[in-house]
Amino acid sequence: MRNPVEIKCVEFLSDPVPRHVSLSRASANVADDAGEEREKERTTMFAIRPVRTAVLAVVMAAAGMLSLAAPAAARADDTFAAIAYSESTNRYGYSYGYDSRAGAEDRAITECKADDAKIVVWGRNAYVALAVSDEGAYGYAWASTEGQAKRLALQKCRDFGGNTARIAVCVFSGD
Repeated sequence: MRNPVEIKCVEFLSDPVPRHVSLSRASANVADDAGEEREKERTTMFAIRPVRTAVLAVVMAAAGMLSLAAPAAARADDTFAAIAYSESTNRYGYSYGYDSRAGAEDRAITECKADDAKIVVWGRNAYVALAVSDEGAYGYAWASTEGQAKRLALQKCRDFGGNTARIAVCVFSGD
């Protein structure tokens, strides 16, 4: 005949889903009503805690997404600029002085006059720059100063293999 402690240990180890079993219940092999109720409460608490944590994580993630999704409202004196570039033709188009991002982007694509033109950079109250090279590499940037926008665009172009990087265009979003 087996010892009650051994039976409980074997049952616990062979159970695919571990349960929290108190040492006094395992050794005495006594299933009194109060002990079972405490065990149910403890198991329920362990099941609720991950759910509560997951719900809190989802709520916080949703709040974070909403704050990122809501762009800052444009002020009446904001101006926008954009640069479009075509990789197949190496053509570019730009615009500045627009009161909306969409207007600036539409005009830049129209000015590029290429079927595969895409907006590579846009700015609000900022400088935008495009650097190109003979090797086909290009880089773009926006910044608060003309010098910084040019430096960043040239560096990006060089990072992508543009040994002969040069500034193609740099404009300020205002007039």
